[in-house]
Amino acid sequence: MENLSFLKEVINKHELDESEKRLVRSICKEVGVTVSFATKCKTKWQDSVLEAYNILKEREVAENSEQDENAEIKTFVLKAGVDVFFRNIRINEATMTDELARDILKKGFPKRFFTKLED
Repeated sequence: MENLSFLKEVINKHELDESEKRLVRSICKEVGVTVSFATKCKTKWQDSVLEAYNILKEREVAENSEQDENAEIKTFVLKAGVDVFFRNIRINEATMTDELARDILKKGFPKRFFTKLED
């Protein structure tokens, strides 16, 4: 998220230039933060940046948790750090699928490399 990166960058600035202020106003409007920019409050920019940042961060966390819920639940899980070749096939966490696990187990791959096997 580009807006999130920008807000993180300016969150501790005491003064923003005009282009940064325009972008902060735009982001605040986009996420529904209502801040009175006409007040003489010295921290109005930091307050609005922080509030917008928190809203965007919450949205990002919610999106990531939705993706985690939709992720495939693996039936076979390798032990941490396993990275071996078996019959010219590289076996590690990145290459392991349930289909590959079933296939290599049938061909004699040692079960001891797994922490979780099919029930």
